[in-house]
Amino acid sequence: MAVAMPASAYVRYRSDSGCPYGWRVRTVPIREFPQGLAGLNEAEIANAATQAASAWGAGGSERLASCTDLDLQITPMTLDDIPPAAKYDQMNNVVFRSDSWCTDASSASVVACDPFSLAITSVFARKWGEILDADIEVNAVNFQWGDLVASPDDGGQTQDLQNALTHEMGHLIGLDHTCLSEIRPLRPVDQTGTPVLDCSDPALPESAREATMYASADPGDTSKRTLEADDEDAVCDSYPRQQPDPLACSAPDPGGGCGIASAGSSDGLAGTSQAGRRGGLAVIVGLAALILLARSLARRAR
Repeated sequence: MAVAMPASAYVRYRSDSGCPYGWRVRTVPIREFPQGLAGLNEAEIANAATQAASAWGAGGSERLASCTDLDLQITPMTLDDIPPAAKYDQMNNVVFRSDSWCTDASSASVVACDPFSLAITSVFARKWGEILDADIEVNAVNFQWGDLVASPDDGGQTQDLQNALTHEMGHLIGLDHTCLSEIRPLRPVDQTGTPVLDCSDPALPESAREATMYASADPGDTSKRTLEADDEDAVCDSYPRQQPDPLACSAPDPGGGCGIASAGSSDGLAGTSQAGRRGGLAVIVGLAALILLARSLARRAR
């Protein structure tokens, strides 16, 4: 029996044991590599990434300034800097893929070469929910990108970069889509424990369709640049101001020390799919999906 979502809801990634995913730190550094994206210059790309990151932090709105101290900090790289693979290296990156839209041999992403995927975010986390690393990859093979506020696209073929990156930053901090757009072994639940509806379900609340974390975007869409109330609820609840450890599940006692599991070890590391494991870590991939834990922000068919 289908259960309607509440009027206001957000969805967090959860481990097999039900632990919601999140960063233990409040300042998250992110490198932005401009190489590979035509149509925008370095300054425009850096601005899109910076504004997208800021939307989720204390500077995003008056409400967020009072409820959270989350700070996603963008460091622009140069055109000479080679975009790295999406993998666990304790470096958070935004990169643009212009040569091929596939997982390369050095990447830990579990993503099929779906041409309708606008972007994909790989999140690496401990089994108790602690995010350790996240990488955003933007599809510059199948889509053209621009700043559709500064330069509106009359042809309706250009995607707004800041719009997509703001959605991806939501995945980077541990948020899932507000509706289900693909087949998964387990249906996600919202913050009230209610199973989310399919994106095509007529009963899906309008607030879920309008949220930044809705599962698809139209060409020309800029509405995801700013957060809706559901998205802000997620930040305020997940990263409350002046609470240094926002994780809902406690890490096990490390016995007087702490560290990252070595390559080949699965101790303390999250994941359900063996295909997603690499170097002792499992990957959760955020944003149109063909396989377990591979989800992409998709271009919405007109």
